[in-house]
Amino acid sequence: NVRKLARSASLQRRQDEGGKNGHVGGVDYGDRDPNMDPSIPQEVYFNTQGSPFNHSSGNRRSSSVARGGGNHMATPTTPHRVSKRRRGSGAGRESGGGDGVVRIMFTGINPTRKHKQMIDDIGARLVDSIEEASGATHVIASDGKTKLRRTPKLMICISQTSQILSIEWLEQSAKVQRALDTSKFLLLGDRDAEERYDFSMKETLENGRRARIERGGVLGGWYAYVCPGVAGNNAPSSRELNLLIEAAGAAPLRSLSESELIDPPKTMIITSYPCTAAQRSDEGVVRAVRLGAKLLTTSWLFHTIITQKVSSTDGSGSGEAGVGVAPQSSGGHSRAKRKASKTPPSHGNRRKSSRKR
Repeated sequence: NVRKLARSASLQRRQDEGGKNGHVGGVDYGDRDPNMDPSIPQEVYFNTQGSPFNHSSGNRRSSSVARGGGNHMATPTTPHRVSKRRRGSGAGRESGGGDGVVRIMFTGINPTRKHKQMIDDIGARLVDSIEEASGATHVIASDGKTKLRRTPKLMICISQTSQILSIEWLEQSAKVQRALDTSKFLLLGDRDAEERYDFSMKETLENGRRARIERGGVLGGWYAYVCPGVAGNNAPSSRELNLLIEAAGAAPLRSLSESELIDPPKTMIITSYPCTAAQRSDEGVVRAVRLGAKLLTTSWLFHTIITQKVSSTDGSGSGEAGVGVAPQSSGGHSRAKRKASKTPPSHGNRRKSSRKR
């Protein structure tokens, strides 16, 4: 028994020494393939004597199989291949969602088959439905030919991420098989869109980043109720409006009943633009406004989201009061009229004065 133990120990020492030099049992199996990702486990191989070795590594390791545990592998299995998806996942952990996944959404343009292949090549995931928009980490909003459009998807995404990009980001990322840093590919140069929607993309991205840090979104801490007749009247559907409001940080209200109206001074009531007589005279709306709720139009809402900044007007010159801010008039004629009557002008009067200006 002593001689058997001595022989066993001697054999083990020879195998250990051989393993340190890239050998097992006197056989050289080569060094680790420098192209293989060291973070991905490789299969363990066995020679005909059952000695364990890693097919792609010069560093040999002990195995429960070599010590007698488990089943010996009769023949080597196929070497493990590093997939493109796994290689791209590293960048996703730096610039992706909470789970490290890069989620790409297209808005205003449709992804082609080639674009979908590029997304797969960098280890990212394409999200398409509007329900998934708030989870998008990267938004492709222009292909260099199509101008930026203020779509419901864009307004949801812009409330959640500052990575609003041109298609060039995806094309360049695909060339190196990983998601590149986005700072050089931000969609900052569409002057036509910025003039049309009265905003600066650079300021919007910074405002949104700050709002998410400080209060969970540009409308963080507020409740929002959408009046009947708003959806579809120069506005998205009810479902899209609620998704948009939630993405901006507000809590949608199903009604203005006493049980729903928790904090009237922190409640915004969204009407059509212009506000209709039926919406303004609704019993629930009248009661909520009397308790301190703010009456705002969809024009104000869309402008607040595209700028990621709560303004005191609805962004269209209508003079509509903003959230938590006293009304501000936009002309001397309007100020004089309010001073004389001591009552706020009707929506129709504001609309006419705006047209004259």
